[in-house]
Parts: sequence; structure tokens; C-alpha cells
Amino acid sequence: DGALTGGMAWEALNNIAEAKDRPLVIVVNDNERSYAPTIGGLANHLATLRTTDGYERFLARTKDLLDRTPVVGRPLYDTLHGAKKGLKDFIAPQGMFEDLGLKYVGPIDGHDI
Repeated sequence: DGALTGGMAWEALNNIAEAKDRPLVIVVNDNERSYAPTIGGLANHLATLRTTDGYERFLARTKDLLDRTPVVGRPLYDTLHGAKKGLKDFIAPQGMFEDLGLKYVGPIDGHDI
């Protein structure tokens, strides 16, 4: 219940965020929240969509295509990425994990995986 209150946990998250070449899953068992849960059909649909392989492939291909596009590719990618993040945060705020550069997927009901 106090796992993320210590400095060592935050230091680990900071180091993990910098090691982008290693696939890693972090499970946070959050029994209660001090904030209101994200609710609604759109937020639930987007959370489900973000966990699909097709979505990940689409993002990777789009980034690759824009990275190879001279002059306008990288600025266009940065603009689209910022707009996507802004829309995502507006619909379902991601909080501290996204701020650390970690992809957040959840919350997920551990009793219905």
C-alpha cells in the first residue's frame, strides 16, 4: 500500500523509463484510489484498443514512415504525437507513468483477464 512512497521505487521507475530497449511489464496493484476512476464507454474502448498488436504496429509503421520523410516528417510526427497525447489525456488522464515516459495501460480488472 505504500510501495511508491519510497525513493528507491521512483529511482527504479526513472531507470526503467530510460531503458527503452527492454520490454517490461509493471503491475501496480492499486487497491484504492485517491482520485476518481476513469469511467465511460469511450475511455474503456480506447484502453482496450491500446492493448492490441494492430495498434502498436500502426504506430510503429507511421513513425517509421514519417521518420523517413525528408524535412516535414519529424515535425509532423511530433505534432501528431502531441495531439494524440493531448486527446488521450483529456479523455483518460494517464498520470505519472506517462509523465515518466512509460506506456500506461489500465486500469485492468485482474479478476477478468
